[in-house]
Amino acid sequence: AAYKTAHDVISQGLAEVHANEHPSDRFSVQWIFDRLLGILSLTEVNDDILMCGIYSSSHAGFVIGFNIHHEFFMRTGFGVRKVHYSDERPTIVVGDDWNMRFHLTKSLHWKYEKEWRLLAPLPVKSSEDAPRDVLGLPIILFDIPPSAINRIILGVRMSRDDRDRLISIAGNNREL
Repeated sequence: AAYKTAHDVISQGLAEVHANEHPSDRFSVQWIFDRLLGILSLTEVNDDILMCGIYSSSHAGFVIGFNIHHEFFMRTGFGVRKVHYSDERPTIVVGDDWNMRFHLTKSLHWKYEKEWRLLAPLPVKSSEDAPRDVLGLPIILFDIPPSAINRIILGVRMSRDDRDRLISIAGNNREL
């Protein structure tokens, strides 16, 4: 349904743009998917030094381990899917049927991430009022039940205050 909605919105938007004009960002494929499709990026590895440096604030953050067999991952969106790494990027042709391969393919340069993605449709209005990241893109969080979490790994450079606060939060939540 999310793909059909996105396809319809793109087709309608592009039809409104004159043939001789370059489409504005408002009608770009990326603009549409930023507003219609949520992506939760996950990885198979929890101890890759490069990934921990990049994604956990230079080893001062933490890694959350999930039980991907938990019902949340089975019933949410399109399920958890493995990312395919390739030198060839899939393309979208307006008017053709789309498949999820467009959102599940990354450059070979990222292969070390061993990424999996959970794709889920977003409510159309949600991204307009959402907080923004440093690039101005909407931040829309998945509501993951604590029972889907099976571990929390603390970064080697995490401050004592952050460590104690995280341990307290986890200790005070019976589901964790």
